[in-house]
Amino acid sequence: MPSPTAESRVYAESLEASYAGSYIADLDGAFREPVRVCAVHYPATHEAAKRRFLLLHGNPSHLHHFSANLAFLRERGEVALFDAPGFGRSPAAREPISLPFLAEVARAFAASLGWHHGVDVIGQSHGGAVAQTLAARSPELVRSGILLCTMGYPATFALRLGMLPGAEQVTHAVASRATRFPFRSLAVAFARAETRASFAPDAIPEGLCEGELALVAARPEIQRSSIRAIHGDPTRILREQAPRIRTPLLFVHGVGDRLVPIAFAERLFAMVAPSSPGSRFVRVEGGHMVHLTHPGRVHAELARWFAEDRPGAV
Repeated sequence: MPSPTAESRVYAESLEASYAGSYIADLDGAFREPVRVCAVHYPATHEAAKRRFLLLHGNPSHLHHFSANLAFLRERGEVALFDAPGFGRSPAAREPISLPFLAEVARAFAASLGWHHGVDVIGQSHGGAVAQTLAARSPELVRSGILLCTMGYPATFALRLGMLPGAEQVTHAVASRATRFPFRSLAVAFARAETRASFAPDAIPEGLCEGELALVAARPEIQRSSIRAIHGDPTRILREQAPRIRTPLLFVHGVGDRLVPIAFAERLFAMVAPSSPGSRFVRVEGGHMVHLTHPGRVHAELARWFAEDRPGAV
């Protein structure tokens, strides 16, 4: 691995700060085997702020990628987030990491906090797909769904590549050998290409690429979880469940998103809108990680959304 730079050390410090106060939650849900997740629960910064926010990260991501949004959300209510099983610092799960499984993990985590209704669920990328599935399966829980550069329909080229036979074995083999020659160069090149695709056309935060690569090198099972999470084409599930969603959904998508082109999200929105007339689609300048690179643009849209009264509001 490359020697740590000043930027990567700063990123590592910010990563550790995101996990300050984290804990391992044992979840009680419809699972084949026990599920545990690394989680953080923040109180609201104002006593009068009564909303409850559940944040769902993307793939292969972790809770630190919401760090730029926490202060804004905490001004409006409690905030809870966790690393999905097999990602970040959560133990891997043995059962398939399908959208229904991840939605049940989210529901069980919310229940562990005593949250059974009136929750604003914010999902980014693959987390947006989980949020949609949660709205379809547990409508009593979800007050509204906010989908930040969500997975859309149909499967993108990158997603189809990840679903090819042997993709899980290949990516895990490279990740588990990331510190050894000749796999080191391959792992670095892959990480940089993946990071560029995720952030373009926006700049990549300093130290992030090195920091993410170090995380995967330390926990190569993350790459395996990343591929397992897209087995069976999750976009097919999104298409099938779209007519069952009644919860208002806010789609916020970067017009320059190269990982999930905006047309894919718009196609999915068209499937959801007939059964959920309160849903809305908003375009913002930026790429797939616009909530991290330009949080103010996203926060302005969320503030407008929260200002409106909605069915099921607390």
